[in-house]
Amino acid sequence: MAGQGRIGLGRLSLPWQARYQSGTLRRGGAREVAAARLTLPMADWQANLALGAVREGEAAWAGTAALGLTARRGDWRLRSGVAASDSSGTWRVDSASLSAARRLGAGGNLAVDLDWQADSGRFGGGVTLAQQFGPLGLSASAGREGEGWRAGIGLTLGLFRGPDRWRTAPAGIARSGAILAEMFVDADGDGARGSDEDAVTGGRFIVGAALRREETGADGRVLIGGIAPGPSTTVETQMSSLTDFTLRPARPGDSLALRPGEVRHLSMPLRPTGSIEVQVLLVAGDERTPRAGVPVILREAGGREAARALTDFDGFVLFEGLPFGAYHAEAAGQRSGELAVSREAPDARARVLLAPASGA
Repeated sequence: MAGQGRIGLGRLSLPWQARYQSGTLRRGGAREVAAARLTLPMADWQANLALGAVREGEAAWAGTAALGLTARRGDWRLRSGVAASDSSGTWRVDSASLSAARRLGAGGNLAVDLDWQADSGRFGGGVTLAQQFGPLGLSASAGREGEGWRAGIGLTLGLFRGPDRWRTAPAGIARSGAILAEMFVDADGDGARGSDEDAVTGGRFIVGAALRREETGADGRVLIGGIAPGPSTTVETQMSSLTDFTLRPARPGDSLALRPGEVRHLSMPLRPTGSIEVQVLLVAGDERTPRAGVPVILREAGGREAARALTDFDGFVLFEGLPFGAYHAEAAGQRSGELAVSREAPDARARVLLAPASGA
């Protein structure tokens, strides 16, 4: 069994966790484990206390304890920890550690660590320096480990296979997933990009619930990284990023699950659309009066309903995001002439005139 909660102390709220487990070992006998953790979060530092106990069979409980502290001092992030146990019947300190890390400009990191082991009485630790230059990463480290010294130099380069050629990948992509999104004008409506179909520049995306800042380049492509692997993630087009307001996504969105290190190519076709504005007027002699609240139905050439809406105060209704083709509007039993929208003429307007009896 397990539980968690918070302990209120004035303005402080201390998160806690506790669990108890018992079971049978493969070699025979029973094993019981009890553990608890308490956290003290403050503005610039945090403390964590963990207590545990293990018992096998009828033996006495063997306890463990660990205390960790983290803090920020300027550009430095500091960590320290002490672990102890009473496995021999008397509590003693088993190990201690101290580390410090900071960023160096854009893409650089410096880390220093020091540790001590009670069993051997030896100190260890080292220094690591890393710098990222786009997809290229350089690192160097030196330190003491066990009975000797260690030193190393590292060079990393991320690559992935795109739809047409190999491309470089940013740092950290091996631990998360990424999407190579390709946004284009799907003029023929087949969902695949042809050699004569234009790229869409400056397009952005919504990944999960996050508005991403990455924009498509001149080729209509952009790499979006840092996507958590495993669970399904939705990808949608940020409509506000499109400068051509007649373009609409061919799909409302895509749902996909990525593996760690996977780069998935995702086509984002945008189809050109048109709009039709209809005004409903009541005709009485030479006067034509706009009619509000009149239902207007827009039908395709074959008669299938494409959309419907109510006229506003001035008798207007606007239908947007329409696929290219021929339509007609119906209101109060009256019908407009044919209304055609195309790439060359994406907007159309019409009036539906109502006789006094039909408009009443």
